[in-house]
Amino acid sequence: ALDHAGNAAFLVGAQPVHPARSTAVRRTRCALLLTLSLPGRRSTVASTLDALQLVEKRGDGVFERNPRVTLLSNDLLQLLQPVARFRNHSRTRCRFGGSFRTSVACNPRAHGEAHPGAYRRTRDAVEPGDLASLIYTSGTTGDPKGVMLTHGNFASNVTSCCSVFQFTSSDLALSFLPLCHVFERTVDYCFYHSGCAVAHLPDLTRVAESFEQFRPTVFTAVPRLYEKMYARIVEQVPPSRKRLFDWAVGVGVRALRRRLAGRPVGPWLRAQRLLADRLVFRKIRDRLGGRIRFTTPGGAPPDRRPAEFVLGAGIQVLEGYGLTETSPVIASNSMKRPKPGTVGPPLPGVEVRIAEDGEILTRGGLVMKGYWKSPELTARTIDADGWLSTGDIGRLD
Repeated sequence: ALDHAGNAAFLVGAQPVHPARSTAVRRTRCALLLTLSLPGRRSTVASTLDALQLVEKRGDGVFERNPRVTLLSNDLLQLLQPVARFRNHSRTRCRFGGSFRTSVACNPRAHGEAHPGAYRRTRDAVEPGDLASLIYTSGTTGDPKGVMLTHGNFASNVTSCCSVFQFTSSDLALSFLPLCHVFERTVDYCFYHSGCAVAHLPDLTRVAESFEQFRPTVFTAVPRLYEKMYARIVEQVPPSRKRLFDWAVGVGVRALRRRLAGRPVGPWLRAQRLLADRLVFRKIRDRLGGRIRFTTPGGAPPDRRPAEFVLGAGIQVLEGYGLTETSPVIASNSMKRPKPGTVGPPLPGVEVRIAEDGEILTRGGLVMKGYWKSPELTARTIDADGWLSTGDIGRLD
């Protein structure tokens, strides 16, 4: 299967490409994005950009990578056709809609038979310092910056994450966040590294029913999903059961807050919690497939009310912290010692310290190679000793 994926990546490249050249991937759930980033395609760098950034800029500045191949959805292709810079740059454009259509002949099996061993030879030539992906930041704090992440960066973060989350081959993961963002990309690499089965959802409107269909054991989400999950459940509570539901939620939150404060739950509250679980919370977990071991929020911490609701219902939420420049996970809670309200300890192999002004600094194999074509900005962000300035304020507990 890995050889088949590698051959598919070769077909997208079609002809030899210099290692510095890239493939631009616009927001898509296509597994080919992961194929392009798999260790082994040394001459292809997957560069990802959110669709909203692409549309807002209408092509201005987004083709500075001079991509050889562009992968995008049919609607974006139609939107960008009038943009001259788009027509003049990518020589091959692969479109994704109801079917896969491209000017590149797409038959990985035939390619593998015609070029036996080609994928494995290039895979073995990859060095840890080789550029694996160019991921553009969201631009919320300024213009989007191209973050250069190497194979070594991804390998370091995946290894550290897997030692904390302990995914197993018996896990089934639900993957639906955009793969143009580094969090879902790295987490998916963790799933593959651990032998998990992964269900990729192309249609975000079907997330709710997918939980019951696939019955996942782990999934990642953004705060908005927890908020929508909470709102959806509250809306669907029948009037005749609303008092019972509100009572159960209150019991779950009280028990949760006592545990977080390090205080004993007490026999009476414990008995109420067991009853609330039998009457309400178990049914909520069943609607999520009934097998969730834990979930990890990405992008921002979840709001308190939906977070307490999910935790109170017996669903473990492992909060963490990171950024695109660190591949991305710097710290995370674990199943063994979760502490909601914090982002947990640094991952194995990751150093963290707090500067005099309170800024979080980090160092390790997860730190990016630098910003694309921005050596001065890179020097301001990563000092001579390898410490990266995150721009975030924090404290050590």
